[in-house]
Amino acid sequence: MELKTDTIALQFHGWVAGITMGSLENPSSLMPTWLEWLRERKGLYLFWGAAFYLFGLAAGVMRWLRIELW
Repeated sequence: MELKTDTIALQFHGWVAGITMGSLENPSSLMPTWLEWLRERKGLYLFWGAAFYLFGLAAGVMRWLRIELW
């Protein structure tokens, strides 16, 4: 923990179940969502996963509508 002029800096390496700030009556979560975590850590996997998902969705709709490309 490091005290600076206007801030408090804290570094932690490990697992947490939740991070909140604010008062007990009105807490605010600082934990990222799964999508935010994936975007920051595994951006390329998220891109290719979304691309394959959209391709599969389009292929399924085209098959349902009986549209043939070749």
